[in-house]
Amino acid sequence: MKYRDGLGLQSRIKTTYGKLLPAEKKIADYILNQQSIPSIDIDSLAKETQTSKASVSRFCRRLGYGGFKEFSLHLAQERIEKPKGTGNYIQKTVSGNAQACLDTHYLIEDEKIANLANRIAQAHRIFLFGSSAVMPVILDFFQKLLRVGIVCHYAEGRRIQNMESVLAHDNDLVISFDLSGETTSTVKATQAAMDGGAYTVTICCGIGSSLSEVGHLHLYGVGQKTGNYITGTGETRISLFTIVDIIFYKLIEALPKEQVEHALNRTKDVIIEEWK
Repeated sequence: MKYRDGLGLQSRIKTTYGKLLPAEKKIADYILNQQSIPSIDIDSLAKETQTSKASVSRFCRRLGYGGFKEFSLHLAQERIEKPKGTGNYIQKTVSGNAQACLDTHYLIEDEKIANLANRIAQAHRIFLFGSSAVMPVILDFFQKLLRVGIVCHYAEGRRIQNMESVLAHDNDLVISFDLSGETTSTVKATQAAMDGGAYTVTICCGIGSSLSEVGHLHLYGVGQKTGNYITGTGETRISLFTIVDIIFYKLIEALPKEQVEHALNRTKDVIIEEWK
């Protein structure tokens, strides 16, 4: 995937981390773990990370740069600096979550969103796959589809999802969610639905992940390198929530105006009634 201009260096590294080779991960870890990153030449970076110039060059290309020169220019412009001390935990949390939302823009392709919105509007049946930490995102998407009058299937249990996957066929749409893109059950269910003829879409935060290797259309959120991260899945989920909202806005454009207005008004009445 070619990153659009503007995506931050740390976000590029985290989103691509899963497909990096061991030597490239050493370089990624070095950059992410430094308190601050000054400009550095290719020989010094290879020496600091105990890798080679060839590994550094491959690493730069994996991140979507033309080579080390372009990477170093981006590094010099960004000058990654991390807040110091535990007293900045509020700033760290807010900044990280806000940046994940902003960086999502640079991973989204308009044509793919429009394609997905049209397929949702025309699908015979829609199945949503995914479990565990990504469930809040799926439930939000599930509710949004109901708000505009689209009834889809979402079973939280993996066994039910697996059964649905082997029954999916032509004219069905399967949308699979995952954070890392490495949840085995979701990957298998997506592949089974694809084998049955369903059009399959994956939404995850792992470019080069196992989930990104199956399916017809792929959308990516901002990834997070596995390891010692305190908040765990906060940034990735915020990025996926943002993608869900983007799809929803495009879907409203793709659906007949009368259908949208009727469904939104009817479901709004239900919600208001629940508040009483």
